[in-house]
Amino acid sequence: MHRRAEIIYQPLQHDKLEELLVSSNIQFKDSGNIRKFFLNVDAASSVPIIKEAVFQKATILYSWQFDPRELENAEWFLMESRCGKIDSADDTYTFAYSCAKGVDVFGVEHYHHKRQIAPYCLRRTVKWNNKHNIYSDTNGGTHTFFCSSVAKEAFEQQLGGIEFVPVLSVKDKCPISDVYQICVLHHLPSEAVILPKGVTFEKCPYCGEKRIYFEHAGLDYISLKRGFLDKGIDIYETEDLFGWGFGYPLVVISRKMYLLLTETLRERTLHFTPISAL
Repeated sequence: MHRRAEIIYQPLQHDKLEELLVSSNIQFKDSGNIRKFFLNVDAASSVPIIKEAVFQKATILYSWQFDPRELENAEWFLMESRCGKIDSADDTYTFAYSCAKGVDVFGVEHYHHKRQIAPYCLRRTVKWNNKHNIYSDTNGGTHTFFCSSVAKEAFEQQLGGIEFVPVLSVKDKCPISDVYQICVLHHLPSEAVILPKGVTFEKCPYCGEKRIYFEHAGLDYISLKRGFLDKGIDIYETEDLFGWGFGYPLVVISRKMYLLLTETLRERTLHFTPISAL
């Protein structure tokens, strides 16, 4: 296991970073005026490059990378979406907001918390394909999942602890065919999660709700207490305590669900982090 940094920058605005990459013989992907490259954060040679990227305010995304043996031996995984193609609308219908922060310069009121109280609404239908049957939505974050009828049928036949909610058209609030929100039926309390070092705790100044921030962005290497896990349940959610902005849950799946997603459905839109149950 090692930490990986994905660094995204504009070459015209980060010429010193560009020079450092060339001198270090590091390859990057070029997409017009945007370039990106990957580094092993734990490698000594990466330190000066990451320091320069931070100094020049390039975008840095951290994640964990695992070798095949770690993935083969894991019983449980954290699951996160890597593809937010769901185009949702009408947030005031779908969510309830609480603990107002204030109004921005555009007159929009911002809040500390939100929770889903109604189905999602979409502006348009979703196009699926053989290796893309699960997407996320930017309003729900990378821990809110939607699936096709193909994935729904596979889940219903083989998994426990999961149900599906229709997604509505924003125009008439009628269900859209072939799009379903994945809803997790079983939730892990905060005492079921063993946190890594480097976490920060904050409380909402209005209601006192706790929020947990990780030292590095992305999914972090937590552990679970085995006594809270049931062999007949294949998917869990933690409480909405994690991350910046609105809190989000961590989604925990069994090895059975992991194999269904990676080998049967061959899904390419998800990221998995193996975790221990102690």
